[in-house]
Amino acid sequence: MALQGFQLVGEVWMKNQDESMGGVPTYTIACATSKHSEDTNHLGFVQRRFQMPSQRAIQSRGRLQRAGINDLLDRARRISLDTLDLRIRLRHTNDRVCNLNLTIMENTAKVEALAERLVGLRAQVDQREHDAAAFRGHVNKRIDMIELGLKAIMDHLGIPAPAK
Repeated sequence: MALQGFQLVGEVWMKNQDESMGGVPTYTIACATSKHSEDTNHLGFVQRRFQMPSQRAIQSRGRLQRAGINDLLDRARRISLDTLDLRIRLRHTNDRVCNLNLTIMENTAKVEALAERLVGLRAQVDQREHDAAAFRGHVNKRIDMIELGLKAIMDHLGIPAPAK
């Protein structure tokens, strides 16, 4: 294919060497694309074959395209700014999510530490209750021995026992 030599808004027109459409030369328009489909060649262009429009149609279309170029560029700029804004918002959202994840992980660690401390405190309370029960038994035995001794002395001296 030979390059026809003019370019319209990112499109390249090429004249085909074979005149397969009833003796009328056909042209291929190639538009840059990032999409890969069946009609994409190895250069990454989408190509379509059709008959060349008349010169008048080309001029009229060129005027319309030039008139719409500024509008299209403005739209593209707005889309680009919106995309940038969304990317920034997404980055901030990701930062907030990361911060929340860190906060959750820190608080989880604190809760686990508190649970371990609670288990330790419960073990200390159980040990102290066990020690207190043993001590109480020892103290009760001593009090009983003192009471028996005091009662024996009071009986010997004839002092009546106090009312409980």
